[in-house]
Amino acid sequence: MSRMALPQNVEDDFRSQSYWDVFFQKRQGKAFEWYGEWPQLKPLVFDICRDKKMLVPGCGNSDLSSLMYDDGCVNITNVDFSKVAIKHMLTSNLRARPKMKWAVMDMTKTTFGDGSFDVVFDKGSIDALMSESSDESQAVGSRYLEEMKRVLAVDVGSAFLCVTSAQPHIVAKICRAFGSGWAVTVRRVEAPKDTTASDMQPYLFIVTRVTVRDDGLAAPIDLQSGAVVGPGDQQFRWLEGVLGAENEARLKGRGSESDEDAASDAAAFADYDQLHPGRRLVLFLQARDGRQRYRAVVLDAPVGADTAGGVCSVFIVPQGREHEFIFATAEGNWQLRNSAKCSRLIAVSMLRGESYGGLEAVKLELNTMVLPLSPTTARQVVGSIPYLTAGGSFGVRCIIESAVSPMQGEVVVEDVEDEKTRVRRMVFMSNRNLIQSEIALCKRAGGGKRDKVEWVPDLDAPLAFEYHEAVVAALRLVGKHLDAARRDGGAAALVVGLGGGGLPMHLAGSLGMRVECIELDPTVVRLANKHFGVDKSSVTVVTADGLSFVADRAAAGAAKYDVIVIDAGSADASLGMSCPPRPFVERPFLEACRSCLHPKGALAVNCVARSKSLYETAAAQVGSVFSEVHEVGVEEGNVNRVLVALPQPCEAAGKDRKKLGAKLLSAAAAPLAAQAPVGVAAVAAVD
Repeated sequence: MSRMALPQNVEDDFRSQSYWDVFFQKRQGKAFEWYGEWPQLKPLVFDICRDKKMLVPGCGNSDLSSLMYDDGCVNITNVDFSKVAIKHMLTSNLRARPKMKWAVMDMTKTTFGDGSFDVVFDKGSIDALMSESSDESQAVGSRYLEEMKRVLAVDVGSAFLCVTSAQPHIVAKICRAFGSGWAVTVRRVEAPKDTTASDMQPYLFIVTRVTVRDDGLAAPIDLQSGAVVGPGDQQFRWLEGVLGAENEARLKGRGSESDEDAASDAAAFADYDQLHPGRRLVLFLQARDGRQRYRAVVLDAPVGADTAGGVCSVFIVPQGREHEFIFATAEGNWQLRNSAKCSRLIAVSMLRGESYGGLEAVKLELNTMVLPLSPTTARQVVGSIPYLTAGGSFGVRCIIESAVSPMQGEVVVEDVEDEKTRVRRMVFMSNRNLIQSEIALCKRAGGGKRDKVEWVPDLDAPLAFEYHEAVVAALRLVGKHLDAARRDGGAAALVVGLGGGGLPMHLAGSLGMRVECIELDPTVVRLANKHFGVDKSSVTVVTADGLSFVADRAAAGAAKYDVIVIDAGSADASLGMSCPPRPFVERPFLEACRSCLHPKGALAVNCVARSKSLYETAAAQVGSVFSEVHEVGVEEGNVNRVLVALPQPCEAAGKDRKKLGAKLLSAAAAPLAAQAPVGVAAVAAVD
């Protein structure tokens, strides 16, 4: 039996013709099947392919086309850029299947006319082109999908069929390529028996051309699971979350956040001479030596938009602010364009690890880089395109340490300074637009040297994140109990998830609690101790799995905590709910938390959810275990929400829930520690 397999050495250049020529020569005519065989695929696609003119790009020496032909799908054209593969397949099929066509051709730039085919059937080809999520891979993937859309008939019902291992960057690419005017259905493919133990199972994307909806929005993606148990179960849950977030975004008329950093898409090959209303492109600008220097987002004003600001402007994003909504998301980028009121806005961000001499030096360097990105009418004079920035601040970034975590990948500690403040941040580079931890810095005289000043964490500064303030504000619900616990020797808190230690340190220092903190990643623990001033005398940090730790404490009937805070996150930014990971909002863990919690205590769960359905499911799970659950929000548009769960009903909540909610939101906007004396008494009860 031929095996479904993905070549093991991802360092090999799967986009190289010579690689595949050698590969097929070594196969000596033996068929090589990626992601399943015709018997598994036939029930899913036969009705779509029957009597249709079909293209199979990157056919290799797969038996797929031959078996389809034998089942009646005879109008098939196969292309591959490997002469070895095409020669072998032509020789093998010429007599038995005379109507089938074979051609040596680059599938990213075919010679077929527009609308030549009713169906394109891709079985593993996009995975070969995009074996890794590099900028080059992203660009090649974009060119390929645009080419496949070009050769597809414009008639309703034409279809792009894609069998893929559904890697995150490939799913995002397909979602971006097929928006309004396309219907997307995703189905799991039954894999051959010899591959069913693999954690990565194949999925079929059925993309069909449909009539554009009246509202112009992209139709929701339909994920049809069947029975998914055992191997591949985690992959399905991930895919469910990603597509759920994509559907939420489609309902709002924009792409999912998971694709916001897919730079150098088709942008490197786009036309910039003319304006293309409503177009947004992302690419990297390179120095003469080929080194990436800047990330650029090019936005052309929609039809009818205010363009009183001129033909073209360049906005320089201050260093350290790239993560902010207006700079990091497509929706925010359009708000920035609306403020600039120019026909084309080029928003430029500086990159970590690169040195920049200052605002004027950056402008001088950008002059020649942005000129090719500007419309023809704005290119008369080099340097004539106006530059904009936020509040006149350029920002300064200094990387303090870069470490590699076996769990999170690269982790960077950096100091960021603007004209008013200096802060220290921890950033997981797998999600570089999310600030994992932040603390304000203050000056301290250096040891012995008269003029030397050292920047150190300001442990008396207010909490850096609004959701931390929301957690503290939520403790008003159990303020009376915490006061009593303080008088009886001190309230005990458990925090799952350390980060830079800002919240645990605040609970210990400003609210006088005895704090235990559980952190799974030893690299994060080391960086927090070294750079963020975590005080081991006030916070006990345990390097352990939070799930197991709480389960063991519950099983042992250990001493009760007055407060438990779940602030654990996932390194995967593409998830519909990245914080907390799903097991932390499932019944077994929640029941263990309730067992460890004082009857009058509180559980606070930080949720980062872009998928409304996933968040609502999590909230319902919490509500199924605890007597009462409240949501404490932060500013509008923030994806953070804090769920506060109580083992027994709160009397104040029963009296006036609307009044309670207003008090909690007000408290979240103004840190409690700034309103009352230091100590647990600062958490006043809601009455």
